[in-house]
Amino acid sequence: MKLLSFETDAGTSYGRLEDHGVIDLGQRLGNKYPDLRTLLEESGQAEAEAISAVEVDYSLDELSYLPVVPNARRIIC
Repeated sequence: MKLLSFETDAGTSYGRLEDHGVIDLGQRLGNKYPDLRTLLEESGQAEAEAISAVEVDYSLDELSYLPVVPNARRIIC
């Protein structure tokens, strides 16, 4: 699973990258995980993987990429 943070005309969010675009996890899980850092910290990856969509919410040309975890505390490579 590939995750990303992005910005659109509607605002900022995070999602799961698919072959044909992005599924907006922020829109679908935002009440429980308001940002990607929270999703990762609270082990929400299983919920993110379980979301299936016939169509993606955004094509790649509709969004601008942000740092993967914009509000990261530490980055370990």
